Amino acid sequence: MSLILSKDYANAYLDYLMGNSANLPTAKEVWLALGNITDGVFTECSGNGYARELINIVGQDYPGLIGDAANRAIDNEKQVKFDKATGDYSANAIALCPSKTASPFAWGNVTTAGGIINVVSGAMPMVEVAGFGLSMDG
Repeated sequence: MSLILSKDYANAYLDYLMGNSANLPTAKEVWLALGNITDGVFTECSGNGYARELINIVGQDYPGLIGDAANRAIDNEKQVKFDKATGDYSANAIALCPSKTASPFAWGNVTTAGGIINVVSGAMPMVEVAGFGLSMDG
């Protein structure tokens, strides 16, 4: 799955790459969110026991879900498990967020069969190994 960078992050990276800024945007934490994309806009799921999952903390091995970049790509090397659902919901997209509450910096459509994650009450939604990633074309 390819993820799209938010306009703010994309502009910041382009400015950095072209020498217009000495500051490369980074996140101290990375959280995985489930949601839906409609007309190019990501809207995060809410309610029914849903909550973002912490997938990386810069400079620490915890929770250790993200591998190192290789071949211009990086993805999750372990399964990501979300909290048990207390009601039904569905998602057609995932997003990466720099904190538990901040807006996403990257998002993309899920690539599971049917292009949707259906969660039923009592289930523990999960994203399989290599279920999402970022890549830069060469």
